[in-house]
Amino acid sequence: MVDQNNLRHSERKRFAASLRFVVEGDANFYTGLVRNISDGGVFVHTYNLPDLGSEIQVRFRVPYLNSVADLVATVVWARPHDAAAHPEDVGFGARFKDLPPEVEAAINRYLKEIEPQFFV
Repeated sequence: MVDQNNLRHSERKRFAASLRFVVEGDANFYTGLVRNISDGGVFVHTYNLPDLGSEIQVRFRVPYLNSVADLVATVVWARPHDAAAHPEDVGFGARFKDLPPEVEAAINRYLKEIEPQFFV
């Protein structure tokens, strides 16, 4: 049975990196903090929520990658401040589009080699 609240296809792990994003058609850039990552996408903690379905350009550092990841992603869900259980839950989920093989390999290496972190 599919869990309708969790439609992820990939393992994800906690991740902390600043992220810069630009919404297609917008001249401004915004920043957020990556809270978790998988080879499918990221959760970005930010109060600047793009519209659902927006294509965004994201830029951040990935361990095991010698350059900055500069990717296109689609916003698939958003959680505004008034819907979040905790302030750190405010943000959006974005699915990577056309993930380059070297970035996918770096993310998967990170997922495989980094121990899970548990927070209480």
